[in-house]
Amino acid sequence: MLACVALKEMAAETRAGASKNVLQAIDAVAGLLGNTRAVCRKSYIHPTIIDAYVDGALVTAFARRGSGGRGSPAKLSPDEAVVLAILQKRSTGVRRKAA
Repeated sequence: MLACVALKEMAAETRAGASKNVLQAIDAVAGLLGNTRAVCRKSYIHPTIIDAYVDGALVTAFARRGSGGRGSPAKLSPDEAVVLAILQKRSTGVRRKAA
């Protein structure tokens, strides 16, 4: 969640810019959690979140939520609902490809 909150505010015009923003977000999360960048990325940030940011889906999902998107499931913040939706959507696609 911490990485998503950091990334949702970072616009990137290029893939290189997106990669730079990902590193900044990972560094910010690592600092908050008291870990190294490598430990943080491997253990605390789901790879789907990074992929969704790089391909633009994360920012789009947050923007859609801000413009009257679906309500969030019970007890989830709006940001948590967006992250859950991205993870569910992407995991469904992975399962379909594997089948």
